[in-house]
Amino acid sequence: MEGRRAATWSAADLAELASFGFAAETRDSATYCATIHGIEFAVATRDYIGVANPRWHGGARGPRR
Repeated sequence: MEGRRAATWSAADLAELASFGFAAETRDSATYCATIHGIEFAVATRDYIGVANPRWHGGARGPRR
């Protein structure tokens, strides 16, 4: 996620995502863009799982385990 001053995501937005259990990396530049295609909440494990297309070229990727 963009963490620079002119970014769409504020520090409060990032803190709220962290409070939900998301780990987000911030970047100082706007060099990368991602679209989140879906987020699932697994009740049994209480995990949020998201999949994104990091370069907008049709390649989705989820968490590594």
